[in-house]
Amino acid sequence: ESSFDIVASVLTIHNFNSNYRNKVLNELPRILKPGGIFVNADKYALKGHARYKALAIEIERYFNAFIPLGKYDLLKEWVLHHISDNTPERLMYEASSIKQFKSLSFKEVEIVYRGNMVAVLVAKKVPASDK
Repeated sequence: ESSFDIVASVLTIHNFNSNYRNKVLNELPRILKPGGIFVNADKYALKGHARYKALAIEIERYFNAFIPLGKYDLLKEWVLHHISDNTPERLMYEASSIKQFKSLSFKEVEIVYRGNMVAVLVAKKVPASDK
């Protein structure tokens, strides 16, 4: 209970199915101190064409990196991983994620960086004096 000033995660939470992810995220208000911060660098999907454009850029990078090295097995695994990341049970949309954190007593929830598919979300837990 209220033990951590900050919790950080990098490219992990998007791998959880949505039910398990929600259980994990619902624990954050309990374990963070009032005013504590959650930082997550992860795949936060955009809506529409922007989502597919970011996916195409990411997959092209894998082709450019792995084909010259003859690493077709790694290319296959990463492309399949990105496809599975876009299934309904794993996809995390930016807007709905921000809304979810606000509903969990976080304030100042924002995306502070975006690079195609990966974004950094920062959410500050409401201090006890603000409740």
